[in-house]
Amino acid sequence: MKKLKPFLVILVALIFIMSGCTASSGENLIFGSFYSIQLKGVSARSALKKIHKTLVEIENQISTVIETSDVYKINQAKVGEPVKIGKHTLELFKASMELYELTDKAFNPAVYPLVELWSFSPDKLYNEVEEIPPHEDIIELLQIAQMELFQLDEESQTITKSHDNAKLDFGGIAKGYAIDKVKELVKDYQALINIGGDILPYSRKANIGVTHPRENGLFGVVNLKDLIISTSGDYERYYIIDGTRYSHIIGKNGYPASLNEFDIISASVIGEKGMYCDALATAIIVSGLDWAENIEQLGYSALVIIQNTTKGEEYYNIIGDIQFEPSRSAYRKNINL
Repeated sequence: MKKLKPFLVILVALIFIMSGCTASSGENLIFGSFYSIQLKGVSARSALKKIHKTLVEIENQISTVIETSDVYKINQAKVGEPVKIGKHTLELFKASMELYELTDKAFNPAVYPLVELWSFSPDKLYNEVEEIPPHEDIIELLQIAQMELFQLDEESQTITKSHDNAKLDFGGIAKGYAIDKVKELVKDYQALINIGGDILPYSRKANIGVTHPRENGLFGVVNLKDLIISTSGDYERYYIIDGTRYSHIIGKNGYPASLNEFDIISASVIGEKGMYCDALATAIIVSGLDWAENIEQLGYSALVIIQNTTKGEEYYNIIGDIQFEPSRSAYRKNINL
């Protein structure tokens, strides 16, 4: 038995130098993780205040634990009870439905009942886990882990569900959405935005170090400008029972993804839209390398790290156009699967 690895994990290391006068927000907490924003430009400190206000506004609408949030009210609502929602919840729901269909349900905010069952929800995050849930319970909750059970009425700006126990969690897209909103507020600045590991170097090139999912240090470095990188992996939140690692990313069968001989243990997606980067990174881990090739058609790129669980070795594949400099260990293990 092991305790769950703490959620406050920095997914990527940053290498970024800005000259001249810079205002920085330091590290603040949002969505259960840290965010850091550096700005260079006129009235940067005023812009930082607007950014923080926006992030808090988003969290107050979509949190699963804040009792006044839209999402909390939706999750507690009964069948047929319309719940009034704010603009952020509305936009996130519409984007989530689009990505749910686009990824053939690999990205699925309605999987939250299973996240709770597997003890990865915020209220169970640091509990000791001694055994995995019964198969019967997993199959039962799979029936309600469907976005189709939620109906949006844009005119009345409400969401109604058709099963009492259906629940939503926008955690797999919220950071990307937030970085998209912050991007709109920094158009007159040079900026480095890091929201829980989703990163955007704006109007300035930056080297972004991707964390090694199994060793200390970096797997490699990606050079970016004006593009967002989002990383998902099985090393963020997990526990180990009888030698098997169970991560917080739930697959289509109701079990944690990455339980096969060749597992995707980390996926970093790069592109213009943070919401897409966030959701597609999750979808790659759930659906596998063959499906990951589809993201290039959407205008996105990816660095995918695979582990051979029998040999304990990591490999990587690059999809699309990425300026990636691997570490020595990563370079030696580069293969095409």
